[in-house]
Amino acid sequence: MYYFVEYMRAKAALRIALIILAVVFLAGVVVRIAVHGPTVYQWSSGLQSEPGAHVTRTQLPDGSVRVVVDNPSQRTHAVVIQGPGRLDMDITEPEKKSTRNDVVSMGNMDMNTRVHNGMAHTVIRYHGGLILDVGLLLVFSIPMGIIIGTILAGPLSKENDGHLELAWTKPVSREKYALAAIGVDASTIFISQLCAIAVALLGMLMFSVPSFTATNMFLPELLMAIFGPIAWYALVTAASTSVKRGPGVVIGAAWLTAIIVPAVSAALAGPAQLNSVARGFYLIFHTLTYLDPIAYLSIKTVGHETSVRTVVGTDLVATVWILIALSVGYIALSVLQWRRVEA
Repeated sequence: MYYFVEYMRAKAALRIALIILAVVFLAGVVVRIAVHGPTVYQWSSGLQSEPGAHVTRTQLPDGSVRVVVDNPSQRTHAVVIQGPGRLDMDITEPEKKSTRNDVVSMGNMDMNTRVHNGMAHTVIRYHGGLILDVGLLLVFSIPMGIIIGTILAGPLSKENDGHLELAWTKPVSREKYALAAIGVDASTIFISQLCAIAVALLGMLMFSVPSFTATNMFLPELLMAIFGPIAWYALVTAASTSVKRGPGVVIGAAWLTAIIVPAVSAALAGPAQLNSVARGFYLIFHTLTYLDPIAYLSIKTVGHETSVRTVVGTDLVATVWILIALSVGYIALSVLQWRRVEA
């Protein structure tokens, strides 16, 4: 097998990804145990199943169900209205019996409790569970792709360090070998993102069964999730291809540059008046920002709306095309450099 080393490197990177995800998942389990308690639906069901409870159900015109629970022996009275994606509860019960502090639910919930003469009056307005935008779920997997992309970055530089003579003797062209190595790494990055999505969904199931939705931006969001990490990986690979002692220093410098360049550009863009020196620095850093894949990867939340916004101010579709162009450009630059490296 010509690409045994590449597959072994991919296997090691996936092992690291699984370790990271296992730690994150275990942290989620700890959180779930720490906040263990009934959901609002379990609370409602528990009231109805208590000994001595008299339950009356009425079908309302909108299709929802009105449940009245009267339990004199428990000094409990509750009115529950349950419909698709909503649950309203009005409960009067002894303060010591109230479990309001233990309720765990994912969704929009408003709960208000008043205590008077040892009786707790609780009003709950709960809407929906958790509705997931599939496209944004893919976008949120980008950090895992960036991490694994950083680990795998610079495969050609790694071959330069004591292995170049062997690479040149393999029965494949230099270009084919380089593209195959990059292809294996790119596949590994995307697989790690799929693993991150699977762990995220599994963690959500500990709290609630989510429902899924997709918008007309699903395809751009999918492409952004794929090419965002690949563009970063390709940039570091291109920057380190000619280095013969490993890409570690280049990767560290790339991260500093990727963070500092957009930050300086944004800082200098703020003041209305800049002197000529500051204006010159702004033009340099702002131009470099367009070459930095990290500058295109950001999420903005306004109220309950979450959308993709980029540091350089482009919309999502334009961002995808830029990331694709950067990926192709940096990969091509890597291959062209490496075919000229002398053993």
